[in-house]
Amino acid sequence: MMSGTCWRVGSLFAIAAVFPVTMMLVEGCGSDSFTAAPSTDGGNEGATTDAAALQDGSGPTLDGCVKAPTASDPTLQPFCDAFAEISSRCNDCDPCRQANANSCEAFGSALSAAMQRGVVACKDQIECSQFESQSGLPSNPCVAAYIVDAGPTPAQVSAATAYCGNCPAAADSGVDYCDSYFGGGDAGGIGGITLVSSDAIAAKIAQNCNGCLPADYVLICSLELEFCPVATKNHCPNSGLCQ
Repeated sequence: MMSGTCWRVGSLFAIAAVFPVTMMLVEGCGSDSFTAAPSTDGGNEGATTDAAALQDGSGPTLDGCVKAPTASDPTLQPFCDAFAEISSRCNDCDPCRQANANSCEAFGSALSAAMQRGVVACKDQIECSQFESQSGLPSNPCVAAYIVDAGPTPAQVSAATAYCGNCPAAADSGVDYCDSYFGGGDAGGIGGITLVSSDAIAAKIAQNCNGCLPADYVLICSLELEFCPVATKNHCPNSGLCQ
């Protein structure tokens, strides 16, 4: 078990690897949605409309087809603006995308401050597949850099400490998930949801999530019981988080 109180987040590589593995539990599928080539033009150039162009955001942009709501909390307005802008860049103009944008304040409030900052700062670099799945957002290298640079908050550290107290060696599985709670190591990063969650949610994970195995801790407790009730439902089918 990791000793002491100095918890570190894994490297950018580790963060990028943690979330596809963790979200396999959430999505019930492989990590294909995390391997598309990144978009570098922000979706504003070119006239191609083939499937690849729509996937990476390099096709023509429909002018603001998804509109950002006015957030009741002004601190979340930049996140809502970025959310709607990415959706429009990716030509995600289905009504469910507008419904998701309308709920952006709830979604943003469920995320850590570092995660919010990363999405806003990296809005032109986030791949469409990462955005559409939502679970792919933390694996974007630009967003991951904000997570790594910030490191875990005291509330997130408390969740890690509580998990390690309950599951010092995760004996039922023979894998020490405690040692790599925030990423890195052979066990993956069972605290992936905690690391991108707000302090309020992290505190609830620390208090309420007692299962040692990934399906219990990540899928059932961290995500379904603590994160999703705050983030609200993803209105687009088969799109990852909080269906």
